[in-house]
Amino acid sequence: MAKSALNNQAGFTLIETLVAITILMMMIFIGTFGYQTYSVYWQKELGDFRSDLAEVRGVITLQRLIRNIKPIVFKGGNRGGYVYFEGGDSLIRAISNVSIASEDTAVAFEINVVQLDSGMVKLVYREYPIATQPLLSEDDIGDYQDEITIINGFEDIRFEYYGWQDYNDYAATQQLESNATFDKKWFGLYSAKDTLISPEQIKVRFKRKGVWSELKIPVSHFLHRDLLQYVGVDL
Repeated sequence: MAKSALNNQAGFTLIETLVAITILMMMIFIGTFGYQTYSVYWQKELGDFRSDLAEVRGVITLQRLIRNIKPIVFKGGNRGGYVYFEGGDSLIRAISNVSIASEDTAVAFEINVVQLDSGMVKLVYREYPIATQPLLSEDDIGDYQDEITIINGFEDIRFEYYGWQDYNDYAATQQLESNATFDKKWFGLYSAKDTLISPEQIKVRFKRKGVWSELKIPVSHFLHRDLLQYVGVDL
């Protein structure tokens, strides 16, 4: 009798074993479920971080490109000469001192907002290297190449331009004892071939997750003396 009681105290009953196994399985399930949930969350956060990092890098690249726009004067146009710069609400063509696709330090470039099938947009960059070849007119710019996506996955991207409506407006304000009241403005379209002067700022507007944000980037100012032979203004 005493021996039987001792055996019962020394081991586990079948029910106790089943309960212990059940508790262990529940702990394993909870741990596995928690790990999977955390893993999914972490992957999402990591994916968002990588996406945000790519977007920031793209914006910095765009800012660097625009800051280094060079106001080159070409012969031609209605008045014999003009600054090379073309800007629309979704397109910019200009000359930059930096390249983001090659080792050449100067390029004629184009950036264009492209609509995707998903309804989102991407900003595409293409360039034509000019560092090792003469560039006397717009016709010397060859076919753009080296296509690179700078920014991808925004809902919309738009450009605006701040500057003078015409070179003569600027020149009038520079005259001694001038009473000219011409003001600089924001434009949705800006062709330096018509205005004979490049913009002073470019505003880039981004729409992401339903919210618009903007970045104003200064543009290298033109050297007005390069244009004097064409505009006939004595400064």
